Amino acid sequence: MGPTIVQIEELFVRILENQGFLFGELIDSDEVESGVESAIRVQIEFTSDTEKGSISLIAPHSVACEIAAGMLGLDPEDIEDENEAIDSFKELVNVTGGNLITEAWGAEKIFDLSIPTSTTIDNAEWVKVLKTEGVLCFLVEDEPLLFSLSLNS
Repeated sequence: MGPTIVQIEELFVRILENQGFLFGELIDSDEVESGVESAIRVQIEFTSDTEKGSISLIAPHSVACEIAAGMLGLDPEDIEDENEAIDSFKELVNVTGGNLITEAWGAEKIFDLSIPTSTTIDNAEWVKVLKTEGVLCFLVEDEPLLFSLSLNS
């Protein structure tokens, strides 16, 4: 069946706080600006004997730097290497995926998880994702972060 919006919201906000010492809140997609110069998409795929899907997190580079800073115990301006920000963002989707799968389907169900991947997206892709049904929008340190869960049972 998959996780509920409430499960996703509670779990993701908790992970942001525990992993990155960041505060996040679920907001309506109408509150998110449709214009970003570029953003980073990190994704992890999962499969079991009956379920298949993916989790994507998409945010402007500044949010990835905030996440990296929180996870590494640094100030955002100290994140000079973009790879540090991307690697931390990939770790966030990895932790989120593992926890969400366990919470939604239970610890007994066996899932295989992929290695997290990352891509850079432009404003057109950001707007497309933002308008996609089922995409959740979070505000993280006053910046938008999009959460997409795709299930193919």
